Order: sequence, then C-alpha cells, then structure tokens
Amino acid sequence: MALITGSWTTATVEAYTRATLLKRILREGFGEYGTATGGSTSTVVDTGMLQSSGYPDDKFKGMWARIEYDAGGSAAAPELEIRPCTASTSSSGTVTVNPVYSAAVGSGDRYQLWAFMHPQKVLDTLDQVMTQDCFLPEWTLLTEMPDGDMEQNNTTDWGTSNATLSKVTAEPSLWGKRWLRVTTTDAGGYAQNAAALAVVPGATYHISAIARPTAATTTATVRAYDNTNAATIDLKTYTGSAPGRVYMEVTAPAGCHDLRVRLGATANGVAVDFDEVAVYSTGANSLPLPWWVSNKAQVKGIFRTTWTGLTSDVWDPMPSMTLDNERWDFRDSAFGRGQLRIVASQGVIPTPMYLFGLRPETAWANENTEVKHVDQDWVIARTMQVLFRQMQGPLSIGLQHSEWVQERQKYWDEEYRRERKKQEERIQDVLQAEVPDVYVYSDSYSEARLTVN
Repeated sequence: MALITGSWTTATVEAYTRATLLKRILREGFGEYGTATGGSTSTVVDTGMLQSSGYPDDKFKGMWARIEYDAGGSAAAPELEIRPCTASTSSSGTVTVNPVYSAAVGSGDRYQLWAFMHPQKVLDTLDQVMTQDCFLPEWTLLTEMPDGDMEQNNTTDWGTSNATLSKVTAEPSLWGKRWLRVTTTDAGGYAQNAAALAVVPGATYHISAIARPTAATTTATVRAYDNTNAATIDLKTYTGSAPGRVYMEVTAPAGCHDLRVRLGATANGVAVDFDEVAVYSTGANSLPLPWWVSNKAQVKGIFRTTWTGLTSDVWDPMPSMTLDNERWDFRDSAFGRGQLRIVASQGVIPTPMYLFGLRPETAWANENTEVKHVDQDWVIARTMQVLFRQMQGPLSIGLQHSEWVQERQKYWDEEYRRERKKQEERIQDVLQAEVPDVYVYSDSYSEARLTVN
C-alpha cells in the first residue's frame, strides 16, 4: 500500500490558470500586461510598466485594454471587461479607454493590453483548443453510479442527510481531479446518490468505494440501502487515515426495486473523503462509459482488476490491471446523443473495470482560481498555431504585418509538431507501464491506434 502524505512543498504536477496562459500569449508578441497603480472608469494607470520616456505617446492607441483581475479578490467590476484604447500618455503611464468601464480601475487591479486581435477571439480560441484539441490520458472506473468518479465540479448527483458536501481537489489526492468530502453534522450523517438506482429483486450487485477518513479515529461507513422498503441491506465500516476501497456484494431483497449507496461516518463533526464508487450487477454484461467518451477511438484500453485485501471488507485502492479489450463491443444508446456503453460478447463483468482513454479538457470556469493539469508548452503551441492561422490575410492583420505573421505561423507549426510528439510518447509510456505489449500512437483521439502484439 502506498504511503500517504500531505501536499509536497515542491510542486510535482502541471497546473495552470487561464490567466497564466494568457500572459504567455501576450509575451509571444500579442501585447502587454501588468498591475495598475491607479485609474478611473476611463483610464488604466501603471507608473511601473507603462510610464517611460522611451515610449511614444499613443503607443497603445488602437489596442484593447482588458482587466484580468480585480484587486479586491471578489471578481467585482471591472474584472474581465474589455474596452478599446483611444489614447495613451507615456509620461504618466496612462491608457485611456472609450467607452468607459462599469467601475473604476484601482491600484492592484491586473490588466492586459492586446494588439492585432480582439482578446475575446483569443479567449474563444483557447477554449476551443482546450475542449476540442486537448485530450488528456485518463484512468477512470466504469460504474452505473452517476458521478461515481466524482469528477463533476458540483454535488448535484448527491443528496445528503445530517452532513455537508463538497468536492475537494487539495492534496493528498485520491483518484482523478476531484473527490467528495462528507462532513457530518450529526452521528451517522451521509451522502447518497440523488437518483435511486433501479435494481432487480434477487439479483446480486457489487458496491465499492474508496474511503479516506481525515483522522485516524474516524470511522467511514458505506451502506447499501433498500430505498423501496426503507431498510439497510448491508453496512461496511473502515477506520484509518490512509485510503481503502470498502467493498461488498449484496442481493436485492424481495420487493426491492430502488437502491441507494450511503457514504458517511459514524460520529458527528468528522469528515471522510470518497471517490470511485463502483456499482454494477455481477450478472450483467454491459457497463456505461464515462461522460467524456463521445467516440470509441478515445478508448485506448479496457482493464479488469485484481485487488490486494487490507481487511476482510477493504481492498488496497490501487489495483493491478490486465488488458481485457477483446470481448467488448461499443453501443450508442441514441445517435447524436446519449451515453455510450460497452457490451461483452461473452461472459459477465468479473471485477470492477477500469478504462484508459483520452479525455477532452473543459473550458475554464474561472480565469484566476481554477487550474488545469495540462502541459503549458503544448497548449501554447497549439493556441498560437491556430491564432496565426486566423490572422492570415490583409483583412485580419494588415499588409505591413503579413510577413511577420507568416514567419510566426511557420515557427508555431514546428513547435506544435514537437509538443504533439512529446504527448504521444507520454501516452505510450502510460500504457506500456501497465501492459508491456500494448502500444498507442495518438495524433488526436480520432486518429489514435491501439495494437496488441
């Protein structure tokens, strides 16, 4: 079992805000950025960066001034507002905008000055790259439980009783990007799936979840609950500060048609983190694919699992995995929409199943606080490549800059080729670490190939 520690003092993962990437784009020739020393609804003043005898007046005229961050920290106006620059005065470090901002620019506000292209087009392009081009290697559990992987950025799929719920991202991590923290407000408090799972009386179901009590004296609970008859089917507990996968197999009682899984703790005022909730019928031959799979080419491997026992009801949360690709077909529940499923051509689900695939990133919900675990060089190379393609032609950039645009286009085409190759090698390393005779080449998910020697 892996040893668990808190956050490392030296960062070991790639994590960037949108603001970080926009600054990089500005440094690559698209403009300037800085921190205002003052201003008003019609001006941005920066005596540190914009004030200089070496600047001509009106140096920034014709650019766009965007307020990246309000110094108050509450995302108040004029944060994210964009205005055209109508004048600039180098002796005072002042940029004038018209129309005016909805609130005054203040000392400590962070601003961006954009040349060549309206910043909204840059933002839209960055979102496009993240959601359509950026595919991240991902291991995820296959489960019938909505939000069983806890990767949604909300708790909509989870109801609660005598507890408060939150999605947590702070180290030490469990699995993936997020996990559910249940903090009890009374003894026996819990979270449960908001929508009950339909079950068949007499059928057997596997239920398991990673649990990590936040204190060694806290006892986590995983309860299979007959929602039809308002009765507990089975209850498992786990005490300890290291994560463990609590598991059970239960038979739906006579008259039981709805099942809920309750994740909680025995005591009041304690917290337990839960992740990767597996629920499936042991006699079933199909499983839903995760929400982010829209094309079977995103799936690089389907794996059955082997687990090491910690106690009679708890496994080590990190399984051994064996490739199980050959017997699974892909089926769409509805053309153009609906969740994809895998269906076994023979046999049933033997153990909890994991999928390794390429997950598309999502757009930033908050520019300054939300981080994405992405390769900054790859994202910048792809974004710059797309931006310079958009700038081709005199109507977009002006004849006087056409040679510069063509030169930068060539440069970023080459940079993107190198960064794409690095990502392909990383995906190969992940699969080879699990299964030595599996190799994957991925230019994009739609062109990915998986071979087994």
